Amino acid sequence: VYDPTATEFGIKTNGVNFSLDAKLWWSPFTKYPVSITGHLGSMRDTRDEDNFFFGIGGELKVDLFEIGKFQTTSAFNFPFNFVSKTDDDNNDVSITMFNPGISITSSMILDRKRNLFFTLQYISDFPSSDWQYTMDSENEEEGTTDLVTMDAFWEPGSVTPTLNIAGLYFTIGISILDY
Repeated sequence: VYDPTATEFGIKTNGVNFSLDAKLWWSPFTKYPVSITGHLGSMRDTRDEDNFFFGIGGELKVDLFEIGKFQTTSAFNFPFNFVSKTDDDNNDVSITMFNPGISITSSMILDRKRNLFFTLQYISDFPSSDWQYTMDSENEEEGTTDLVTMDAFWEPGSVTPTLNIAGLYFTIGISILDY
């Protein structure tokens, strides 16, 4: 028997941060389906600048109830996000964030292979790494080049950019079944 998969594509926002999300679900009709997730988007920092990010993670879903063509599920999300920007010395810096969340999704069957879904998700704010960049450092004694990690440079007296992804997000998207 062929075990189906489902692919989801969604647009997520809280009015400030935006992302395009994609999910690949294995065995979407099991009691506890699991997916691998990918994210591309922008996050606003305390300097009111938008920063590019991409993420990868996983999700575990639980069916709550189903009535006719409508289904409601809840899920736990576990994304790792990688955010980049330029510091005050024009270095390309990045930060790594882990932002687990919990969501509730309502979906409607459009046809045999497609569902339209709406998700309300709360994303938590876990501590993240510091803004850093890497550069080459020549070791003259050994004649080699080493890769060195440096902290980002922020002008004294300026606001050090921090990201706050925490909050309530809304997603609209489509799910495509493969069977």
